[in-house]
Amino acid sequence: MGVSICLNYLKKYGQDLVNCLILIDGSPNFQKFPRPGRAQAAIDAAAEAGPPEVAAPGESPTIWGEHFSSISADCLEGSQNSMHGADFLPFLIDVTVPTAIFHGRYDERIPFEAGQALADGIPGAVLRNFSVSGHSPMRTEPGRFDREIRSFIGRINAHEDRESYANREQNQRYQRR
Repeated sequence: MGVSICLNYLKKYGQDLVNCLILIDGSPNFQKFPRPGRAQAAIDAAAEAGPPEVAAPGESPTIWGEHFSSISADCLEGSQNSMHGADFLPFLIDVTVPTAIFHGRYDERIPFEAGQALADGIPGAVLRNFSVSGHSPMRTEPGRFDREIRSFIGRINAHEDRESYANREQNQRYQRR
């Protein structure tokens, strides 16, 4: 839900107060990049059953149940509806803040192609493929996850303003193609 919330915030309130953006395992459009059927079925079952009996693929029941036990049914329904009804693909070109996308290569909830679409759509964005992770690289690769965050924020804070960062990353992307 975090990626949808972040993109919705930028779209609604602007980017002036945002220094940088790190988007983790999200999608700009759930209709174009649907969840695999078994992952959606597990999510639906967990939401109906409540904590912690049902886990999403690859996640412990305790952790999965904690996600749902801390929010109300109305909140859960509202968040699911807002994610599935949103299409941020046309908006991505307007994102001007330095952006990193972290996506688990084996994410069973949100296809890796959704992370790639975020990186392709946001000018200057960098995509970090967490090659042994599923939906939560912060849990499966915590050391690398921390290093990537520190590196990304460090580069921005050390010597780069928004325009030079975006131009440099965009030029690197075209050189790789």
